[in-house]
Amino acid sequence: MDLELLRWWKRLSPVFDPWRELGPSDMERLYQDRPGRPSLPIAEEIFTADDPAEVKVVLCGSRGSGKSTELRRIGWELRHHFVPVLLDAGPAFPRGGGPLPLVILIGLAVLAEARRWSGPGADGAEHHEQAEKKLVERLREAVQKFAPKADVVGEMVKAAGALITSYPDPKVQAVGAAVQAVGGAVAAAGRAAKDRAGSPVGLEGLGRAELTALIPPERMGDARAVVEAVNDAVERLAKLSGRPALLLVEGIDKMGELADVFRVFQQPEILDAVRAPMVFTAPVSLRHSVQASWMPGKLRQVILPNVPVVRSAKGGEARPDPEGVAFMEGVFRRRVEAFRADLDPAEADPLDGIVADADLERLAVASSGVVREFLLLLWESRKAALAARRRAITPEDVTEGIRRRRIALQYALDDQRLAVLRRILARGTRPEGDVAEELLFHNYVACYGNGDLTFRPHEILVDYVRRFGGGEE
Repeated sequence: MDLELLRWWKRLSPVFDPWRELGPSDMERLYQDRPGRPSLPIAEEIFTADDPAEVKVVLCGSRGSGKSTELRRIGWELRHHFVPVLLDAGPAFPRGGGPLPLVILIGLAVLAEARRWSGPGADGAEHHEQAEKKLVERLREAVQKFAPKADVVGEMVKAAGALITSYPDPKVQAVGAAVQAVGGAVAAAGRAAKDRAGSPVGLEGLGRAELTALIPPERMGDARAVVEAVNDAVERLAKLSGRPALLLVEGIDKMGELADVFRVFQQPEILDAVRAPMVFTAPVSLRHSVQASWMPGKLRQVILPNVPVVRSAKGGEARPDPEGVAFMEGVFRRRVEAFRADLDPAEADPLDGIVADADLERLAVASSGVVREFLLLLWESRKAALAARRRAITPEDVTEGIRRRRIALQYALDDQRLAVLRRILARGTRPEGDVAEELLFHNYVACYGNGDLTFRPHEILVDYVRRFGGGEE
């Protein structure tokens, strides 16, 4: 092994890592404004609403398209006026669960966030501790009507620190370093719980009971009691922080198949009753599902189309779209600039000439407008350069990186799926049926918002679909 070359590329991994998530502290250095700035209208709607708690938004987009980044950006834009509680519900959510388990997770997350504001060192710490115990007990009593092991709710509040991401803000800084330390302690407790249990805070610990079922009409009163206990926690957080809570929930698209996702948003009166503005992320196939083409209650769907990296007529050759390509290139260049900012001024820049502009454009088009796909293709191109013992990515490495990714996608394509992709390529529309829904859910189909809503197979599969999809265009 060439250890020097391996160390050289390893040092550059943060620039290429497709799984690197942007936290609140990364927003200034790494966030790239997306065409249309989709997070801004949602933030403005929440800020200008007569009653922000009435705003409930489901942001639908392809997996890896940047939904979580836009969700974090909403919190960043509003952090001086609200307390963002960013919850990753996916790891802890029970398979087949409806809205009630989600509300319970939200309650645990809000209580964990409140600990940042009321821990040791804060004014009236003993009073805060007693107030928290009352809130935990109320939530436990309400949850116990649905779950046989609700006595563990108190421990789950501690573990919920691993599910939330806290935003730095002037209010926390003003309270002092002691409260900042509490936030770190809560997160550390959550990480320890995760290490012990294998997940940060699995609701299976409550016992499955009725948490995986929709609530029958005769039990709605009990469900409302759970919501009211959560609302008490939301109100407590607002009093501690001096600002209302803003609930940001991601991870729903990791809960299973589309039917599992849709179940979360059934019985909307449960989520509607939570007294805080809420923004969820969900897969794009939810927005295009006939069964979810409308949502009852206050829930409003907003689509996050793929970045428009191509312009094409149906069935035609893709042409790069300058605005979309520039955005993808900007995502990469933000990472490059952040890396360079930490270099010793006397050190040679290892990223100088690392990849040509023309190759970034190829990768942007090949990504079908999915940010993580663009970064995955860069990652595969980097691996190809390493295999060839190079310190820069060449056009040949880009070709090889695209080939590797294309083959990984081709494994799942049988005749039926290829025929559906061929039809989508020819017409630019999405046919009904489970196969089309599955292909959209798993990013085999791109959804663009170039004027009209149009669909196209993943760009790196287009030639393959033409050759093996059968039929006529």
